[in-house]
Amino acid sequence: MNLTREQLYTLVWKKPLRFIIESYGGTYQDIKELLKKYNIPSPENGYWSKLRAGHTLKILSLPLLAGKKEKKVIYEPKQRVSRLKNKEVHNKFTAEKQQTHQLKQAMPEDKFVVEARRLFQKELKGDVGSNRLISIGSHALPINVSAKMIDRALEFFILFILGIKQIGGEIEMKSNRTIVLYREERLELSLREKQNRVERLNSKYSWETYDYLPSGILVFKLGENSWDTKEWKDTAYTILEDKIDDILAYIPKKIIKIQEERREIERFRLEREKKYQRQLELKKLQTTEINNFIALKTNAELWKNASLMREYLQAMEDAAKLKGTYDVKIQEYLAWARKKVDWYDPLVDATDDLFEHMDKLSLTSTKKLGS
Repeated sequence: MNLTREQLYTLVWKKPLRFIIESYGGTYQDIKELLKKYNIPSPENGYWSKLRAGHTLKILSLPLLAGKKEKKVIYEPKQRVSRLKNKEVHNKFTAEKQQTHQLKQAMPEDKFVVEARRLFQKELKGDVGSNRLISIGSHALPINVSAKMIDRALEFFILFILGIKQIGGEIEMKSNRTIVLYREERLELSLREKQNRVERLNSKYSWETYDYLPSGILVFKLGENSWDTKEWKDTAYTILEDKIDDILAYIPKKIIKIQEERREIERFRLEREKKYQRQLELKKLQTTEINNFIALKTNAELWKNASLMREYLQAMEDAAKLKGTYDVKIQEYLAWARKKVDWYDPLVDATDDLFEHMDKLSLTSTKKLGS
């Protein structure tokens, strides 16, 4: 577009926006955003129909442009920008492939990559045009991609494993899982190719409504649980190989977070254990205190009753003497009764052979019959 702002304003009021789109490319939205950027008013909807019908319509004047005045209008349709960016991504990916190839030549392949390559070759058996996702099992690198993406997947792992070793970690396979081992912590990993869901025409059964086709987009995942995983993937402007540095930077941060969370969980567990022990000790102390108090209350009641019985026996003795009936029989009874009261009184706690197994409160035997 080789137009000034004033020339574009004149064109907008002479020709419909469709003419500008056909002349310069882009979309209706692109042109509307361009006019907004340069503060150029445009006809409202229905303007050209009313004009053809013979109506006299007002043309809005061109306002001054705030800030620096542009001599030329700069216009790049978004589709063209997207194509340019895609071309840059393609060129960058090509350069990355060359760099990866040089790295491969400069160092021996990791044993896991060698084994993965062998298993892929065995699985394919020459069917390189296969349009299905291929998984090489639980005892190899967790890769699930189509045939055309195998080389990229392996090249990604070459660079990734090299980076893991450089930061002091390693790759480990254990219990049908492939993990990053870093600072004694483990993060499960996987690499897959995203699938596109395509509606199947004239499907015979309801469960055959869609086909799932490889998309060419690689997705790398770290973590096992759905709520605690992180993914990196190809986008329109970046490829997964470009994100290896981000992944390697993420791993130490994630491990630190895991260890902090574990310490927090352990701290919480210890606090809960201490609280539980305090509750046990408090309950034990409370039980002891209650038992002691019950014993105090019981002994006080026994002592009160014993004191009352002694007063009664003394009154009985005084009455007998006063009446002149204080004979041997009364004396023997008083002597027997006072011994029982001494057994009953917790402050005296005298022994009594017959009452040895007798409960003082209930006055029932605590010993089972025949024992």
